[in-house]
Amino acid sequence: MLAESAQLAGWLAADAGHPAGGLDAYRLGLRAAAAAGDPAFGAHVLGAASHLLAGAGDPYGALALARTGYAGARRSASPGLRALLLHRVALAAALGGRPEAARRALAAADRGADAVEPAREPPWLYWLDGPELAAMTGRTLVALGRPRAAEPLLAAARRPGRPRGAALYGAWLARAHLQLGDVEQACAVAEAALLDAVRAGSPRAAGQLAEVRRRLARHAGEPAVRRHTAVAAAAARYLPSNGPAAHQGPLVPLSRGIR
Repeated sequence: MLAESAQLAGWLAADAGHPAGGLDAYRLGLRAAAAAGDPAFGAHVLGAASHLLAGAGDPYGALALARTGYAGARRSASPGLRALLLHRVALAAALGGRPEAARRALAAADRGADAVEPAREPPWLYWLDGPELAAMTGRTLVALGRPRAAEPLLAAARRPGRPRGAALYGAWLARAHLQLGDVEQACAVAEAALLDAVRAGSPRAAGQLAEVRRRLARHAGEPAVRRHTAVAAAAARYLPSNGPAAHQGPLVPLSRGIR
């Protein structure tokens, strides 16, 4: 129970834009999982910490944590957890400029996804299903510079009742359209994701969309970008202001001790 509570606290801190607090909670969760003799949940905590670091600009630390988690629970993990950890490895490798490692992990994750039965997964993976795993594949494909393959996977991620996920994956979908050179569609997707971010109240989602706006700034003269900039300015009062990239100092030292 302590391990699960700490992991949830870490996720909440990360989503609120406090990576240092998130890592502190994950350290506690990892120790609690070890004390309880639960290597599978310990691996899940490492995967969550990896995801935090990947989103906060430390793909190398993220890759180390994801690989450690996967290696430690490879035999005891459920099919869903194995697929999730492989997705953590794939994203971190892609963001860290290791495309071959990312492609291998992504292929293994996609193969493993076929064996996932949500009803047989641990209760703490209640949220993991086929569409979620597909969206993770799409996100990594964008990081690998393969937007055309990513687009249908990310487009399907906007599901009723899940505004946070819709906002986060919408940011990646907007980036995919930008990679394809479709600035107008990127703006349309980003605007829909803005509404989802408002509904979710997620600083992490707000931070991802701020990154999309920085990328759109390269096309500032286009009408769609001007319109999106105006929409974002109008929505700013309703969006959380403390995104995940709120600079709290280097995260590499913060990741020490969690491995």
